[in-house]
Amino acid sequence: MTTFHQLSALAALDRGTWVLGIDPGLKGAMVALGPDDQLLVRWADGADGYLGPRAHLEAAYPRALASMQAAIGQAPTLTVVEAVQLRPHQGLHSQARAAFGIGLIVGSVATRGWAWEQPTPAHWHQTLGIPQDADPKAAVMAWCERRLPNLDLCVGNRRKPHDGVADAAALAVYGRLILGRGRNPTQRTPRPLPPE
Repeated sequence: MTTFHQLSALAALDRGTWVLGIDPGLKGAMVALGPDDQLLVRWADGADGYLGPRAHLEAAYPRALASMQAAIGQAPTLTVVEAVQLRPHQGLHSQARAAFGIGLIVGSVATRGWAWEQPTPAHWHQTLGIPQDADPKAAVMAWCERRLPNLDLCVGNRRKPHDGVADAAALAVYGRLILGRGRNPTQRTPRPLPPE
């Protein structure tokens, strides 16, 4: 299990290290975790820091990536995008929209040449020591409240915590742990097309 002390110690690894966590989807969010536990937040369904209306969300994520890079003044050292879990009970349109959205996000990250990882929720929950409760969103929000006290989960005009912000922040911490363990994320580049 990861302790808060370990997380704080990892902040000193490299003063220029920024890790971007992305929880994709209509209620998703982006959180950049930087030196000295600085946090920058963007979310999909709020008024301030807003990624865009649901009908235009696909176009909003690439703009938000550019905005986030400008805000932190550099490309993130690592971008962690949660792997989408498609469920059989979802309709085909819903599955196709989710797959399209994640493809657009990962494609935008890869096109910028950023190193990226795509862990499943079960993997990053286990790595961070988040219990596998009946309500995983509540477990992640409770974990964030304990481990990232400077993170405001009630973004914008919300009265209730935004679970997308909690997931994105936890993904950023997961990315920092990968870097702190000496594991170099690979710079993933697309394979060249075969000659015609």
